[in-house]
Amino acid sequence: METAPKKSRAIEEKKLIIINADKKGNFGILHEFQFHFLRTKQTMELIPIPFRANQTAYGIGFLFLTNSFSNSNSFSISNILRTKQPLRDIRGFQQSFTPERVILTLSETTFLSSSLSHIKEDWRILDFLSHHPESLNTLTYLLDDVGIPADYRQMEGSCVSALTLVNKQGKMHYVKFKWSPTCGVKCLTDDEAVKIGGANHSHATQDLYYSIEAGNFPEWKLFLQAIDPDEEDGLDHVPLDNTMVWPEDKVPLQPVGRMVLNKNIDNFFAENEQLAFNPGVVVPGIYYSDDKMLQGRIFAYSDAQRHRLGANYLQLPVNAPRPNALIVDYFPSRYDRVQHAPQYPTNQTRVTGTRERTVIPKFDDFKQPGERYRSWDPERQERFIYRMVIMLSDPRVTHEPRDIWISYWTQADRSLGQKIAARLKVRPNF
Repeated sequence: METAPKKSRAIEEKKLIIINADKKGNFGILHEFQFHFLRTKQTMELIPIPFRANQTAYGIGFLFLTNSFSNSNSFSISNILRTKQPLRDIRGFQQSFTPERVILTLSETTFLSSSLSHIKEDWRILDFLSHHPESLNTLTYLLDDVGIPADYRQMEGSCVSALTLVNKQGKMHYVKFKWSPTCGVKCLTDDEAVKIGGANHSHATQDLYYSIEAGNFPEWKLFLQAIDPDEEDGLDHVPLDNTMVWPEDKVPLQPVGRMVLNKNIDNFFAENEQLAFNPGVVVPGIYYSDDKMLQGRIFAYSDAQRHRLGANYLQLPVNAPRPNALIVDYFPSRYDRVQHAPQYPTNQTRVTGTRERTVIPKFDDFKQPGERYRSWDPERQERFIYRMVIMLSDPRVTHEPRDIWISYWTQADRSLGQKIAARLKVRPNF
C-alpha cells in the first residue's frame, strides 16, 4: 500500500511522482496521473503560441567540436537548456541542432501573474515558493548581482535536467551541458536595468539582431560535466535532483565545442512561431536520464506542440531534420530517402525494487544557497539582502510566510537570517 511522505518535498511534479524502483529512488512510471496532469496543464493551459512571455530572440548558426568524446555524438545534440543566470524572471536558453544548422532561442519564462489583473506580484511568488524550500538555490541567482544579464550575447546557459551519454560499449554517464559566452558575462545593476529597460524594453533582442546583422557574430563555448552513476553514492546530493547545482570543483567542466550565431531568421512566422522544442527528440549517443522533471517534460512538451501546431509538427521545415526533404508523410516508404537508423546502445540499467511514494534521499535545500551566499563579498551580500527585504516588505506578505522565509534563510546561513529579520524589524525564529 502506498503511503504519503512524511515531509513535503520539491515542487509539485517532484512531490507527486516520487516512486522508488531502486535504492537511489531515480525512477518514475507513466501511470502517475497527477504528475502528468500537472505537467500537461502547465504547458497547454495558455493560448496556442510558443510558451514564452514578453521577449524572445532568435539566431541561426553552427556548432563545431573542439574536443572529441567517444561516448557521444555531440554534433547533433538537441536539448532544452535553461540559464544559470536568471533575469529576475527566469530566462530560457534553448537550442535545436540538425546537420545543417543550429537554432538558438533566448526567451523569458516568467513567474505566473495574477489571473485577475495579469500583474506580477511579489507576495504571490513568495507565497508559492514558501512551500518549496528547494527554491532557495534559484533565488540566490535571481536576487544576486547576476540576476539581470546586460544582453543575450553575454549570458550563460546551463542544463536544468541531467541527460546521459552512452558509448558504444553501453557505458552510461550523467551529463549536464553549459554554454559560456566568449565575450564574457556582463550583468546590469538595478539602476542600470531601470534606465536601459525603461528606454527600450527590447534592448537585448535589438542588440542580438543588429550584432548578427553587422557581422559581430555572438559565440559561446560548450562545456559538459559528467558523473559516473557508479560513483553517485559518494556525492552529497542526488545528481538527478535538478534543484541542485553540480559543483564545478567536484565535477569539472570539460570543453566540447563552440557555437556561433551568424544569421538572423528570414521569416518570423515560419522560423519563430512554428518552432517547436522538445527534449524528447535526441540523437544516438545521448539519451534520457531518470530525472523525474525530464521524464515529465518528454511527454508534456510533445503534447503541447501537438496542441499548438498539430500532430505533424515535426514535419514543418523548421522542425524537420532535413528541411524541404519531405516527400511522403509516412514511414517506411520507398519514395523517401529516410532509412532505418543503425542500432545504438541505450541505457541498460537494471531496475528492481518496491514501488512506493517516499522522500528523495540525500537532499539538503539549504547547504548550496548558504555556500553561495558566503562566497560573496560583504557589499554583494548587502545587495542580495536588500532585494529580499524589498520583496518581503510587500504589505500583502503576512506574518506566516515572512517567518517561513526568515527561517529558510537562517537555515542557509544564520547571519543572513538575522540580517533580514533585523531589516524587517521582526524577531527571527530559529
